[in-house]
Amino acid sequence: MDKKIYTFMMKYNWKITLKKALWITGEVIVAGVIVYLADNNLWLGIVPIFEALRNWLKHKN
Repeated sequence: MDKKIYTFMMKYNWKITLKKALWITGEVIVAGVIVYLADNNLWLGIVPIFEALRNWLKHKN
């Protein structure tokens, strides 16, 4: 196998794994934030605000 091709493949694979790792980390962080909010009942305060905004936008149009 040509060394250049091998190096290219290694770099490419490394980038893919890094992207996957970042993607997974991102998902874990998002899930963690949701759980944290739900745990502290902040979520219960946020949901009605979204509902109110949605209703307000409906009436405005």
